[in-house]
Amino acid sequence: YPLMSVEKEDYLIPPNMYTEFEPWWRNMAESTLCVQFNHRWLGTTTAVSSLALMGWGLSTMPPTLVKRGLLFMGAASLAQMSLGIVTLLNYVPIWMAASHQMGSIVVLTSGIYTTHALRFVPMVTKKLVKL
Repeated sequence: YPLMSVEKEDYLIPPNMYTEFEPWWRNMAESTLCVQFNHRWLGTTTAVSSLALMGWGLSTMPPTLVKRGLLFMGAASLAQMSLGIVTLLNYVPIWMAASHQMGSIVVLTSGIYTTHALRFVPMVTKKLVKL
C-alpha cells in the first residue's frame, strides 16, 4: 500500500485500468483492479476528509456533543483505513475482511451521530461558521 501490483510491477495508478471491459464504465463494477483502486482511494479520501473535518471542527470550540461526534468520526475513519491496509497486507483473512466490513458501519454511524449533534449548535454559531 499504496502501490498496486500488476503483473509483478508496482504502480500508484495501474495502467489499462479502464480497458478490461467494453464499454469502459463496466470496469467500475466488474474489473477487480478498477474496483480495488477506487476502493483504496475513496477510503483514503474519506479518512483524510474526516480527520480534516475533525481538526477544523474542534478548532471552533464546539459543544460537547459535537466534539464527541467529531472525535468519534475521526477515530473511526482512521481505524477503518488502518484496518483496511492491514487486511490487504495480510492477504485478506476472512476475519479481518469481516471486521473491515463492520468498521464501515461504525464510520457511517459516527457520521450520522455527528450530523445529529450539529442540530443542537446554536444558530449564532452556525452564522459565524458561514463567514
